[in-house]
Amino acid sequence: MKIALRVVCGRAVAPALACLAMALPAQAQDTVADFAAGPANGKYAFASATPKTLPDLFQGNVKGDPATIVGHLFLPPGAGKVPAVIMLHGSGGMYTALLDFWPREFNAAGFAVFSLDRFAPRGVQSTTDDQSQVPFAADVADAFAALKLLASHPRIDPRRIAVMGFSRGGIATIRSALERVIAGQSLPDGLRFAAHVLAYSGGCVGVYRVRVAPGVFSKAPMLWVHGDADDYTPIGPCREYAERIWRIKPVL
Repeated sequence: MKIALRVVCGRAVAPALACLAMALPAQAQDTVADFAAGPANGKYAFASATPKTLPDLFQGNVKGDPATIVGHLFLPPGAGKVPAVIMLHGSGGMYTALLDFWPREFNAAGFAVFSLDRFAPRGVQSTTDDQSQVPFAADVADAFAALKLLASHPRIDPRRIAVMGFSRGGIATIRSALERVIAGQSLPDGLRFAAHVLAYSGGCVGVYRVRVAPGVFSKAPMLWVHGDADDYTPIGPCREYAERIWRIKPVL
């Protein structure tokens, strides 16, 4: 089984994380075109785009205004190639767990982490009250721009880069698994995400929900993590949606 839904019991997750949301500086140490020089841990700016709609992502060259995104790179100790996780925050913007808890846990397991700040560089602190401030398609464009950049790092195994999104970031994580979106990114050498991890995703209802049909999703495994006490993004629709995707999803 290549798709799973894990229930995490306890207090509501999304509101608690929203309380931790904070505005972090958008300035970065360097602006980079690639990671071929093997940069160490740090904060780096890189080019992305701001497409307005999902169909814009289907184009051979992503349509949308240019943007500069900031990523926080955390490499595990040691040498040799390692797997990596690109992290996408939710509507509240960057919060402390993406800069301490998650990098610490993944580094201890031998994974690199690249946590993206997609809002502050665009002059936005939070989209909780107005999601239109940053198009949802821009989240996906940022994820793929980060994938290309991270894959060029000599310590990162480009075949083992996953994406993990929280709440609104989970919507981007689902969409990054769409074959039509992947085909529109002009990725080099068959590059694509090795796995998609959704934490209390907001993409399970309404207009955020992608049509489920054979051939729509990639073969990469998916993991859905959700709290049954979450009253902001309820678990019910995501459980049903995950089961529908699992029934038709191809496997590696």
